[in-house]
Amino acid sequence: MKKFQLDEGTRKKFGAYLKELRNSAGLTTEAVGELTGIDRSDISRMETGGRKIINPLYLKELAKLYKVN
Repeated sequence: MKKFQLDEGTRKKFGAYLKELRNSAGLTTEAVGELTGIDRSDISRMETGGRKIINPLYLKELAKLYKVN
């Protein structure tokens, strides 16, 4: 499965969007990790734009959790 590599600006915007979705759902990074199987540190790195490559399976799990497509 192909992984997505994002430039810094896109990572920061996407990370802010993920954090907004999480906050709107009233969840902590720990809760998201428990519900999706994604390590809390990976969630945190995605939300801060620190993760250059994102696994598509992570995106699929987060989309299901946050009910977005």
